[in-house]
Amino acid sequence: MVVLPVILAIAGLGILLYGVHLFGLALDPMMNSRVGHKFSELSSRPFKGYLFSSGLTFVSQKGVLNCKMLTTLLDMGALSQRQALPYVLGTSLGAGISMVLMMFQGLNVTIYLTLLCFVGAVINMCFKSNLASNLSKGFMGFGMLFLGVYLVGDGAKQLLSYEAVYSAIASVASPMLFILLGFLLGLITTSSFASVTIFSSFMIAGGTISFPIICLGMIAVSAGTGLADYFYTMPGHGVESKRVMIFHVFTRFMGTILFSLLYFTGFFDGLYELFDGNAVIALSVLYLVELWLVSVLFLPFVSHISRALSKVLPFRKNKNNSMSEFIIAENAVEVYAIGYPAVLRSTAKLLEMSKAAQNKMLARMQDGEINGSLGEIKRIDKAIKITENTILRLSRNVSQNDLSKLNILRNVLGDLSYLNQRTLRLYDLGTDLIREHKTITSEELSNDTILFEELDKQFSMCGKMLKSILKDERVKNSQLKLMLVENKQVFGMSQKLKTDFLNAFRKNGQYPQG
Repeated sequence: MVVLPVILAIAGLGILLYGVHLFGLALDPMMNSRVGHKFSELSSRPFKGYLFSSGLTFVSQKGVLNCKMLTTLLDMGALSQRQALPYVLGTSLGAGISMVLMMFQGLNVTIYLTLLCFVGAVINMCFKSNLASNLSKGFMGFGMLFLGVYLVGDGAKQLLSYEAVYSAIASVASPMLFILLGFLLGLITTSSFASVTIFSSFMIAGGTISFPIICLGMIAVSAGTGLADYFYTMPGHGVESKRVMIFHVFTRFMGTILFSLLYFTGFFDGLYELFDGNAVIALSVLYLVELWLVSVLFLPFVSHISRALSKVLPFRKNKNNSMSEFIIAENAVEVYAIGYPAVLRSTAKLLEMSKAAQNKMLARMQDGEINGSLGEIKRIDKAIKITENTILRLSRNVSQNDLSKLNILRNVLGDLSYLNQRTLRLYDLGTDLIREHKTITSEELSNDTILFEELDKQFSMCGKMLKSILKDERVKNSQLKLMLVENKQVFGMSQKLKTDFLNAFRKNGQYPQG
Protein backbone atom coordinates (compact mmCIF):
# COMPACT_ATOMS: atom_id res chain seq x y z
CA MET A 1 0.00 0.00 0.00
CA VAL A 2 2.83 2.36 -0.87
CA VAL A 3 0.41 4.41 -2.97
CA LEU A 4 -1.62 5.71 0.01
CA PRO A 5 1.25 7.61 1.69
CA VAL A 6 2.12 9.19 -1.66
CA ILE A 7 -1.49 10.34 -2.13
CA LEU A 8 -1.52 11.66 1.45
CA ALA A 9 1.68 13.64 0.88
CA ILE A 10 0.42 15.10 -2.43
CA ALA A 11 -2.92 16.06 -0.82
CA GLY A 12 -1.05 17.68 2.07
CA LEU A 13 1.13 19.65 -0.35
CA GLY A 14 -1.99 20.89 -2.16
CA ILE A 15 -3.60 21.97 1.14
CA LEU A 16 -0.36 23.66 2.21
CA LEU A 17 0.01 25.67 -1.00
CA TYR A 18 -3.68 26.65 -0.99
CA GLY A 19 -3.35 27.70 2.64
CA VAL A 20 -0.47 30.03 1.75
CA HIS A 21 -2.60 31.40 -1.11
CA LEU A 22 -5.61 32.03 1.17
CA PHE A 23 -3.43 33.66 3.83
CA GLY A 24 -2.03 36.00 1.16
CA LEU A 25 -5.54 36.89 -0.05
CA ALA A 26 -6.51 37.84 3.50
CA LEU A 27 -3.58 40.27 3.65
CA ASP A 28 -4.04 41.76 0.16
CA PRO A 29 -6.48 44.51 1.30
CA MET A 30 -3.87 45.66 3.87
CA MET A 31 -1.18 45.77 1.19
CA ASN A 32 -2.69 48.46 -1.03
CA SER A 33 -1.18 51.72 -2.21
CA ARG A 34 0.34 52.32 1.24
CA VAL A 35 2.78 49.50 0.60
CA GLY A 36 3.91 50.92 -2.73
CA HIS A 37 4.18 54.37 -1.12
CA LYS A 38 6.24 52.88 1.72
CA PHE A 39 8.61 51.24 -0.73
CA SER A 40 9.30 54.59 -2.37
CA GLU A 41 9.53 56.39 0.99
CA LEU A 42 12.28 54.04 2.20
CA SER A 43 14.13 53.98 -1.10
CA SER A 44 17.02 56.14 0.11
CA ARG A 45 17.59 54.07 3.27
CA PRO A 46 18.76 50.58 2.33
CA PHE A 47 18.71 49.05 5.83
CA LYS A 48 15.16 50.24 6.59
CA GLY A 49 14.00 49.02 3.19
CA TYR A 50 15.69 45.69 3.89
CA LEU A 51 13.83 45.29 7.19
CA PHE A 52 10.51 46.46 5.71
CA SER A 53 10.77 43.97 2.85
CA SER A 54 11.68 41.09 5.17
CA GLY A 55 8.72 41.90 7.43
CA LEU A 56 6.37 42.07 4.45
CA THR A 57 7.54 38.67 3.20
CA PHE A 58 7.19 37.12 6.65
CA VAL A 59 3.65 38.47 7.16
CA SER A 60 2.36 37.55 3.70
CA GLN A 61 4.25 34.22 3.52
CA LYS A 62 4.58 34.95 -0.22
CA GLY A 63 8.09 35.91 -1.31
CA VAL A 64 7.01 35.91 -4.94
CA LEU A 65 4.45 38.65 -4.13
CA ASN A 66 7.26 40.85 -2.85
CA CYS A 67 9.31 40.17 -5.99
CA LYS A 68 6.35 41.02 -8.24
CA MET A 69 5.81 44.29 -6.42
CA LEU A 70 9.50 45.19 -6.68
CA THR A 71 9.72 44.54 -10.42
CA THR A 72 6.52 46.47 -11.11
CA LEU A 73 7.71 49.50 -9.12
CA LEU A 74 11.03 49.29 -10.96
CA ASP A 75 9.29 49.29 -14.34
CA MET A 76 7.12 52.23 -13.31
CA GLY A 77 10.20 54.25 -12.26
CA ALA A 78 9.18 54.37 -8.57
CA LEU A 79 12.41 52.60 -7.59
CA SER A 80 15.87 52.60 -9.12
CA GLN A 81 17.92 49.47 -9.61
CA ARG A 82 20.18 50.35 -6.66
CA GLN A 83 17.20 51.03 -4.39
CA ALA A 84 15.59 47.69 -5.25
CA LEU A 85 18.58 45.53 -4.27
CA PRO A 86 18.12 45.91 -0.46
CA TYR A 87 14.44 45.02 -0.87
CA VAL A 88 15.15 41.83 -2.77
CA LEU A 89 17.71 40.87 -0.09
CA GLY A 90 15.01 41.52 2.51
CA THR A 91 12.80 39.01 0.70
CA SER A 92 15.40 36.32 1.42
CA LEU A 93 15.54 37.26 5.10
CA GLY A 94 11.71 37.24 5.35
CA ALA A 95 11.56 33.77 3.77
CA GLY A 96 14.04 32.55 6.37
CA ILE A 97 12.18 34.14 9.29
CA SER A 98 8.97 32.45 8.14
CA MET A 99 10.61 29.14 9.06
CA VAL A 100 10.12 30.12 12.71
CA LEU A 101 6.53 28.95 12.20
CA MET A 102 7.86 25.44 11.55
CA MET A 103 9.03 25.34 15.15
CA PHE A 104 5.37 25.20 16.20
CA GLN A 105 5.04 22.06 14.14
CA GLY A 106 8.17 20.74 15.84
CA LEU A 107 6.63 21.50 19.25
CA ASN A 108 3.56 19.34 18.43
CA VAL A 109 0.93 22.07 18.57
CA THR A 110 -0.18 21.45 14.97
CA ILE A 111 -3.53 19.97 15.97
CA TYR A 112 -4.51 23.16 17.81
CA LEU A 113 -3.44 25.44 14.96
CA THR A 114 -5.37 23.25 12.51
CA LEU A 115 -8.57 24.11 14.43
CA LEU A 116 -8.21 27.62 12.97
CA CYS A 117 -9.63 26.16 9.72
CA PHE A 118 -12.86 25.39 11.58
CA VAL A 119 -12.90 28.87 13.19
CA GLY A 120 -12.44 30.49 9.76
CA ALA A 121 -15.26 28.41 8.27
CA VAL A 122 -17.65 29.43 11.10
CA ILE A 123 -16.80 33.13 10.61
CA ASN A 124 -17.42 32.80 6.87
CA MET A 125 -20.84 31.21 7.40
CA CYS A 126 -22.03 33.60 10.11
CA PHE A 127 -20.76 36.98 8.85
CA LYS A 128 -20.77 38.55 5.37
CA SER A 129 -18.75 41.74 5.80
CA ASN A 130 -15.40 42.35 4.09
CA LEU A 131 -13.63 42.23 7.45
CA ALA A 132 -15.22 38.87 8.27
CA SER A 133 -14.28 37.55 4.84
CA ASN A 134 -10.64 38.55 5.31
CA LEU A 135 -10.54 37.10 8.84
CA SER A 136 -12.05 33.88 7.53
CA LYS A 137 -9.42 33.58 4.80
CA GLY A 138 -6.67 34.42 7.26
CA PHE A 139 -7.70 31.81 9.84
CA MET A 140 -8.39 29.11 7.24
CA GLY A 141 -5.15 29.85 5.36
CA PHE A 142 -3.05 29.76 8.54
CA GLY A 143 -4.73 26.55 9.70
CA MET A 144 -4.34 24.90 6.28
CA LEU A 145 -0.66 25.81 6.30
CA PHE A 146 -0.06 23.62 9.36
CA LEU A 147 -2.55 20.96 8.30
CA GLY A 148 -0.74 20.66 4.97
CA VAL A 149 2.66 20.48 6.68
CA TYR A 150 1.35 17.76 8.98
CA LEU A 151 -0.10 15.69 6.11
CA VAL A 152 3.03 16.04 3.99
CA GLY A 153 5.20 14.95 6.92
CA ASP A 154 2.89 12.09 7.86
CA GLY A 155 2.76 10.85 4.26
CA ALA A 156 6.54 11.04 3.92
CA LYS A 157 7.08 9.22 7.23
CA GLN A 158 4.66 6.45 6.25
CA LEU A 159 6.34 6.08 2.88
CA LEU A 160 9.81 5.89 4.42
CA SER A 161 8.59 3.41 7.04
CA TYR A 162 8.51 0.77 4.28
CA GLU A 163 11.89 -0.92 4.52
CA ALA A 164 12.11 -1.49 0.75
CA VAL A 165 11.49 2.22 -0.01
CA TYR A 166 13.94 3.50 2.58
CA SER A 167 16.61 0.97 1.61
CA ALA A 168 16.28 1.90 -2.07
CA ILE A 169 16.78 5.61 -1.24
CA ALA A 170 19.59 4.90 1.23
CA SER A 171 21.45 2.79 -1.35
CA VAL A 172 21.75 5.78 -3.71
CA ALA A 173 21.87 8.51 -1.06
CA SER A 174 24.72 10.89 -1.70
CA PRO A 175 25.43 14.59 -1.14
CA MET A 176 24.83 15.43 -4.81
CA LEU A 177 21.53 13.49 -4.91
CA PHE A 178 20.13 15.35 -1.90
CA ILE A 179 21.32 18.72 -3.24
CA LEU A 180 19.47 17.98 -6.48
CA LEU A 181 16.38 16.79 -4.57
CA GLY A 182 16.31 19.96 -2.45
CA PHE A 183 16.72 22.18 -5.50
CA LEU A 184 13.86 20.44 -7.34
CA LEU A 185 11.60 20.57 -4.26
CA GLY A 186 12.15 24.32 -3.95
CA LEU A 187 11.67 24.92 -7.67
CA ILE A 188 8.49 22.83 -8.05
CA THR A 189 6.69 23.46 -4.75
CA THR A 190 8.12 26.95 -4.02
CA SER A 191 7.51 25.96 -0.40
CA SER A 192 10.28 25.71 2.18
CA PHE A 193 7.68 24.41 4.68
CA ALA A 194 7.03 21.28 2.64
CA SER A 195 10.76 20.78 2.10
CA VAL A 196 11.57 20.87 5.84
CA THR A 197 8.85 18.33 6.55
CA ILE A 198 9.98 15.96 3.81
CA PHE A 199 13.67 16.13 4.69
CA SER A 200 13.05 15.73 8.42
CA SER A 201 11.15 12.50 7.60
CA PHE A 202 14.40 10.86 6.49
CA MET A 203 15.64 10.91 10.11
CA ILE A 204 13.96 7.69 11.23
CA ALA A 205 15.17 5.50 14.08
CA GLY A 206 17.95 3.21 12.93
CA GLY A 207 18.17 4.96 9.54
CA THR A 208 21.42 4.98 7.64
CA ILE A 209 20.99 8.38 5.94
CA SER A 210 23.09 10.86 7.89
CA PHE A 211 21.82 14.25 9.05
CA PRO A 212 24.60 16.22 7.25
CA ILE A 213 23.45 14.79 3.90
CA ILE A 214 19.85 15.81 4.70
CA CYS A 215 21.10 19.31 5.59
CA LEU A 216 22.61 19.63 2.11
CA GLY A 217 19.16 19.04 0.62
CA MET A 218 17.59 21.71 2.86
CA ILE A 219 20.33 24.20 1.94
CA ALA A 220 19.65 23.67 -1.79
CA VAL A 221 15.93 24.51 -1.32
CA SER A 222 16.79 28.22 -1.21
CA ALA A 223 18.33 28.06 -4.69
CA GLY A 224 15.20 26.32 -6.03
CA THR A 225 12.76 28.82 -4.52
CA GLY A 226 14.92 31.73 -5.76
CA LEU A 227 14.79 30.40 -9.33
CA ALA A 228 11.03 29.85 -8.98
CA ASP A 229 10.65 33.52 -7.94
CA TYR A 230 12.49 34.50 -11.14
CA PHE A 231 10.28 32.36 -13.40
CA TYR A 232 7.02 33.53 -11.78
CA THR A 233 8.02 37.20 -11.78
CA MET A 234 9.96 38.04 -14.92
CA PRO A 235 7.50 37.77 -17.89
CA GLY A 236 6.77 41.26 -19.26
CA HIS A 237 9.25 43.19 -17.13
CA GLY A 238 12.08 45.54 -18.06
CA VAL A 239 15.87 45.65 -17.98
CA GLU A 240 16.38 46.75 -14.36
CA SER A 241 13.89 44.14 -13.14
CA LYS A 242 15.83 41.39 -14.92
CA ARG A 243 19.08 42.48 -13.31
CA VAL A 244 17.54 42.62 -9.82
CA MET A 245 15.94 39.18 -10.15
CA ILE A 246 19.14 37.65 -11.56
CA PHE A 247 20.92 39.08 -8.50
CA HIS A 248 18.22 37.49 -6.30
CA VAL A 249 18.86 34.07 -7.87
CA PHE A 250 22.63 34.61 -7.63
CA THR A 251 22.52 35.30 -3.87
CA ARG A 252 20.42 32.18 -3.28
CA PHE A 253 22.86 30.01 -5.25
CA MET A 254 25.81 31.58 -3.42
CA GLY A 255 24.15 30.70 -0.10
CA THR A 256 23.74 27.09 -1.23
CA ILE A 257 27.37 26.84 -2.33
CA LEU A 258 28.85 28.48 0.79
CA PHE A 259 26.77 26.51 3.31
CA SER A 260 27.35 23.24 1.45
CA LEU A 261 31.02 23.57 2.40
CA LEU A 262 29.99 23.08 6.04
CA TYR A 263 29.34 19.43 5.13
CA PHE A 264 33.07 18.83 5.49
CA THR A 265 33.00 20.09 9.09
CA GLY A 266 31.12 18.86 12.13
CA PHE A 267 28.68 21.82 12.11
CA PHE A 268 25.56 19.88 10.99
CA ASP A 269 26.02 17.12 13.58
CA GLY A 270 26.55 19.75 16.27
CA LEU A 271 23.34 21.52 15.23
CA TYR A 272 21.38 18.27 15.45
CA GLU A 273 22.67 17.61 18.95
CA LEU A 274 22.01 21.21 20.01
CA PHE A 275 18.26 20.72 19.41
CA ASP A 276 18.16 17.28 21.06
CA GLY A 277 17.64 15.40 17.81
CA ASN A 278 14.64 17.45 16.66
CA ALA A 279 15.21 17.45 12.89
CA VAL A 280 12.36 19.88 12.13
CA ILE A 281 13.71 22.67 14.34
CA ALA A 282 17.33 22.01 13.37
CA LEU A 283 16.58 22.23 9.64
CA SER A 284 14.40 25.33 10.13
CA VAL A 285 17.16 27.14 12.01
CA LEU A 286 19.72 26.10 9.39
CA TYR A 287 17.54 27.53 6.59
CA LEU A 288 16.99 30.77 8.52
CA VAL A 289 20.71 31.25 9.23
CA GLU A 290 21.61 30.52 5.60
CA LEU A 291 19.28 33.17 4.12
CA TRP A 292 19.99 35.71 6.86
CA LEU A 293 23.77 35.43 6.62
CA VAL A 294 23.91 35.64 2.82
CA SER A 295 21.55 38.65 2.69
CA VAL A 296 23.57 40.50 5.34
CA LEU A 297 26.80 39.67 3.49
CA PHE A 298 25.65 41.49 0.32
CA LEU A 299 23.69 44.36 1.93
CA PRO A 300 26.61 46.80 2.55
CA PHE A 301 27.72 46.58 -1.09
CA VAL A 302 24.44 47.23 -2.96
CA SER A 303 25.71 50.44 -4.63
CA HIS A 304 28.78 48.70 -6.03
CA ILE A 305 26.73 45.65 -7.00
CA SER A 306 24.23 47.83 -8.89
CA ARG A 307 27.01 49.37 -11.01
CA ALA A 308 28.55 45.96 -11.62
CA LEU A 309 25.19 44.50 -12.72
CA SER A 310 24.76 47.28 -15.31
CA LYS A 311 28.19 46.45 -16.77
CA VAL A 312 28.02 42.67 -16.57
CA LEU A 313 24.38 42.48 -17.79
CA PRO A 314 24.07 45.33 -20.35
CA PHE A 315 20.59 44.40 -21.55
CA ARG A 316 19.20 46.73 -24.17
CA LYS A 317 15.83 48.35 -23.69
CA ASN A 318 13.20 47.66 -26.32
CA LYS A 319 13.13 50.85 -28.37
CA ASN A 320 10.20 49.68 -30.48
CA ASN A 321 7.75 49.64 -27.57
CA SER A 322 7.31 53.20 -26.35
CA MET A 323 4.40 52.03 -24.21
CA SER A 324 6.42 49.54 -22.13
CA GLU A 325 6.43 51.84 -19.08
CA PHE A 326 2.60 51.76 -19.00
CA ILE A 327 2.21 48.03 -19.63
CA ILE A 328 1.96 45.98 -16.44
CA ALA A 329 2.59 42.24 -16.64
CA GLU A 330 -0.47 39.99 -16.35
CA ASN A 331 0.85 38.23 -13.24
CA ALA A 332 1.29 41.64 -11.57
CA VAL A 333 -2.25 42.76 -12.41
CA GLU A 334 -3.59 39.68 -10.67
CA VAL A 335 -2.42 41.11 -7.34
CA TYR A 336 -4.22 44.27 -6.20
CA ALA A 337 -1.35 45.26 -3.89
CA ILE A 338 0.92 45.51 -6.96
CA GLY A 339 -1.45 46.62 -9.70
CA TYR A 340 -3.12 49.49 -7.83
CA PRO A 341 0.09 51.44 -6.99
CA ALA A 342 1.26 50.83 -10.57
CA VAL A 343 -1.85 52.33 -12.21
CA LEU A 344 -1.77 55.23 -9.73
CA ARG A 345 1.74 56.08 -10.86
CA SER A 346 0.81 55.60 -14.52
CA THR A 347 -2.08 58.04 -14.13
CA ALA A 348 0.10 60.61 -12.36
CA LYS A 349 2.69 60.37 -15.13
CA LEU A 350 0.00 60.69 -17.82
CA LEU A 351 -1.25 63.86 -16.13
CA GLU A 352 2.22 65.39 -16.29
CA MET A 353 2.71 64.30 -19.91
CA SER A 354 -0.65 65.74 -21.01
CA LYS A 355 0.01 69.07 -19.36
CA ALA A 356 3.53 69.27 -20.87
CA ALA A 357 2.19 68.36 -24.35
CA GLN A 358 -0.35 71.21 -24.21
CA ASN A 359 2.25 73.73 -23.07
CA LYS A 360 4.61 72.69 -25.88
CA MET A 361 1.88 72.96 -28.46
CA LEU A 362 0.85 76.43 -27.29
CA ALA A 363 4.49 77.59 -27.49
CA ARG A 364 4.75 76.20 -31.03
CA MET A 365 1.51 77.91 -32.05
CA GLN A 366 2.90 81.22 -30.84
CA ASP A 367 5.88 80.68 -33.19
CA GLY A 368 3.56 79.81 -36.08
CA GLU A 369 4.76 76.20 -36.10
CA ILE A 370 2.77 73.27 -34.70
CA ASN A 371 4.51 70.23 -36.23
CA GLY A 372 5.80 67.63 -33.75
CA SER A 373 2.83 67.71 -31.37
CA LEU A 374 0.61 65.10 -33.02
CA GLY A 375 2.83 62.09 -32.20
CA GLU A 376 3.02 62.98 -28.51
CA ILE A 377 -0.75 63.55 -28.26
CA LYS A 378 -1.49 60.17 -29.88
CA ARG A 379 1.07 58.45 -27.65
CA ILE A 380 -0.66 59.85 -24.56
CA ASP A 381 -4.05 58.72 -25.87
CA LYS A 382 -2.72 55.18 -26.39
CA ALA A 383 -1.17 55.13 -22.91
CA ILE A 384 -4.50 56.24 -21.39
CA LYS A 385 -6.29 53.33 -23.11
CA ILE A 386 -3.66 50.86 -21.85
CA THR A 387 -4.03 52.15 -18.27
CA GLU A 388 -7.85 52.00 -18.48
CA ASN A 389 -7.58 48.39 -19.65
CA THR A 390 -5.26 47.59 -16.74
CA ILE A 391 -7.82 49.00 -14.28
CA LEU A 392 -10.54 46.82 -15.81
CA ARG A 393 -8.38 43.70 -15.42
CA LEU A 394 -7.46 44.71 -11.89
CA SER A 395 -11.11 45.14 -10.89
CA ARG A 396 -12.00 41.49 -11.51
CA ASN A 397 -11.31 40.25 -7.98
CA VAL A 398 -11.31 43.11 -5.49
CA SER A 399 -13.39 44.08 -2.48
CA GLN A 400 -16.16 46.68 -2.70
CA ASN A 401 -13.98 49.30 -1.00
CA ASP A 402 -11.13 48.72 -3.44
CA LEU A 403 -13.55 48.77 -6.38
CA SER A 404 -14.74 52.26 -5.41
CA LYS A 405 -11.10 53.46 -5.48
CA LEU A 406 -10.64 51.99 -8.94
CA ASN A 407 -13.84 53.70 -10.13
CA ILE A 408 -12.53 57.09 -8.93
CA LEU A 409 -9.30 56.42 -10.80
CA ARG A 410 -11.26 55.52 -13.94
CA ASN A 411 -13.10 58.84 -13.69
CA VAL A 412 -9.78 60.71 -13.46
CA LEU A 413 -8.56 58.83 -16.53
CA GLY A 414 -11.81 59.71 -18.30
CA ASP A 415 -11.12 63.39 -17.63
CA LEU A 416 -7.58 62.96 -18.91
CA SER A 417 -8.88 61.30 -22.07
CA TYR A 418 -11.33 64.17 -22.59
CA LEU A 419 -8.59 66.79 -22.09
CA ASN A 420 -6.32 64.94 -24.49
CA GLN A 421 -9.07 64.86 -27.13
CA ARG A 422 -9.54 68.61 -26.70
CA THR A 423 -5.79 69.07 -27.23
CA LEU A 424 -6.03 67.01 -30.41
CA ARG A 425 -8.88 69.19 -31.70
CA LEU A 426 -6.90 72.34 -30.92
CA TYR A 427 -4.00 70.84 -32.85
CA ASP A 428 -6.25 70.23 -35.87
CA LEU A 429 -7.61 73.76 -35.64
CA GLY A 430 -4.17 75.29 -35.24
CA THR A 431 -2.89 73.32 -38.24
CA ASP A 432 -5.74 74.62 -40.41
CA LEU A 433 -5.14 78.22 -39.31
CA ILE A 434 -1.40 78.07 -39.96
CA ARG A 435 -1.97 76.39 -43.34
CA GLU A 436 -4.47 79.08 -44.31
CA HIS A 437 -2.77 82.20 -42.98
CA LYS A 438 0.86 80.94 -42.58
CA THR A 439 0.55 82.14 -38.97
CA ILE A 440 -2.01 82.65 -36.19
CA THR A 441 -3.43 86.09 -35.51
CA SER A 442 -3.08 87.62 -32.04
CA GLU A 443 -6.87 87.37 -31.56
CA GLU A 444 -6.93 83.68 -32.47
CA LEU A 445 -3.94 83.01 -30.24
CA SER A 446 -5.59 84.90 -27.39
CA ASN A 447 -8.71 82.72 -27.66
CA ASP A 448 -6.59 79.55 -27.67
CA THR A 449 -4.56 80.79 -24.69
CA ILE A 450 -7.74 81.40 -22.65
CA LEU A 451 -8.91 77.86 -23.39
CA PHE A 452 -5.51 76.44 -22.52
CA GLU A 453 -5.64 78.27 -19.20
CA GLU A 454 -9.00 76.66 -18.42
CA LEU A 455 -7.61 73.28 -19.38
CA ASP A 456 -4.64 73.95 -17.12
CA LYS A 457 -7.04 74.52 -14.20
CA GLN A 458 -8.62 71.16 -14.88
CA PHE A 459 -5.21 69.48 -15.01
CA SER A 460 -4.41 71.04 -11.62
CA MET A 461 -7.67 69.71 -10.17
CA CYS A 462 -6.89 66.23 -11.50
CA GLY A 463 -3.44 66.51 -9.94
CA LYS A 464 -4.84 67.41 -6.51
CA MET A 465 -7.29 64.53 -6.68
CA LEU A 466 -4.49 62.13 -7.63
CA LYS A 467 -2.36 63.32 -4.72
CA SER A 468 -5.25 62.57 -2.37
CA ILE A 469 -5.61 59.09 -3.85
CA LEU A 470 -1.86 58.43 -3.72
CA LYS A 471 -1.87 59.31 0.00
CA ASP A 472 -4.84 56.92 0.41
CA GLU A 473 -7.04 59.82 1.54
CA ARG A 474 -10.75 59.99 0.89
CA VAL A 475 -11.70 62.13 -2.13
CA LYS A 476 -14.07 64.89 -1.01
CA ASN A 477 -17.40 65.54 -2.71
CA SER A 478 -16.42 69.20 -3.06
CA GLN A 479 -13.47 68.15 -5.25
CA LEU A 480 -15.76 66.16 -7.52
CA LYS A 481 -18.23 69.07 -7.79
CA LEU A 482 -15.45 71.49 -8.75
CA MET A 483 -14.26 69.04 -11.41
CA LEU A 484 -17.79 68.88 -12.83
CA VAL A 485 -18.11 72.69 -12.92
CA GLU A 486 -14.74 73.01 -14.65
CA ASN A 487 -15.73 70.32 -17.16
CA LYS A 488 -18.80 72.33 -18.10
CA GLN A 489 -16.72 75.50 -18.33
CA VAL A 490 -14.18 73.92 -20.71
CA PHE A 491 -16.93 72.34 -22.81
CA GLY A 492 -18.78 75.65 -23.09
CA MET A 493 -15.62 77.54 -24.07
CA SER A 494 -14.71 74.87 -26.64
CA GLN A 495 -18.17 75.10 -28.21
CA LYS A 496 -18.02 78.92 -28.31
CA LEU A 497 -14.55 78.88 -29.85
CA LYS A 498 -15.65 76.41 -32.47
CA THR A 499 -18.72 78.50 -33.34
CA ASP A 500 -16.66 81.72 -33.62
CA PHE A 501 -14.15 80.09 -35.95
CA LEU A 502 -16.88 78.52 -38.08
CA ASN A 503 -18.69 81.86 -38.42
CA ALA A 504 -15.43 83.58 -39.43
CA PHE A 505 -14.65 80.97 -42.03
CA ARG A 506 -18.22 80.86 -43.29
CA LYS A 507 -17.94 84.52 -44.29
CA ASN A 508 -14.91 83.65 -46.44
CA GLY A 509 -16.49 80.49 -47.83
CA GLN A 510 -13.87 78.21 -46.21
CA TYR A 511 -14.20 75.74 -43.35
CA PRO A 512 -11.48 74.36 -41.07
CA GLN A 513 -11.03 70.60 -40.90
CA GLY A 514 -10.70 70.79 -37.11
